[in-house]
Amino acid sequence: MKSFDAQICQGIVIHYMNLPLVTEIKNKFLLVLNRDCNQPNIYCFLTTSQMRFYCGKLKKEFVFIPKNAVTFFRRVTLVDCRERYRLDRETLKKKYESKEAIFKGILPEPFMKAVFETVRHSKLITRRIKKLILP
Repeated sequence: MKSFDAQICQGIVIHYMNLPLVTEIKNKFLLVLNRDCNQPNIYCFLTTSQMRFYCGKLKKEFVFIPKNAVTFFRRVTLVDCRERYRLDRETLKKKYESKEAIFKGILPEPFMKAVFETVRHSKLITRRIKKLILP
């Protein structure tokens, strides 16, 4: 599908319906991390509006996005940079075609720079994954 291929890129935010997580299935916003989105695996960070995570030692593993700073995040939102989430590109494409994955827009540059800095200094993200993400 040309629309999918034309839109998917590093920094795009996807609203993904029924994402299987470790303990539950939820609708989530995902931030695409790949520099090259033609790869078979698309890596993402999950976002959350649960502020309890943004405290103490964990604070350096999240990127803070204020309420309404981005049109598709109406609440205070955190990009969870502790662990990347892997999606199969073809599965994501099928979800997009069925409107179960909706591209919401590109995360603005200041926030992406903060994500890159967090990834660069992360001890939780492997060097191999960092190479796929960092400019």
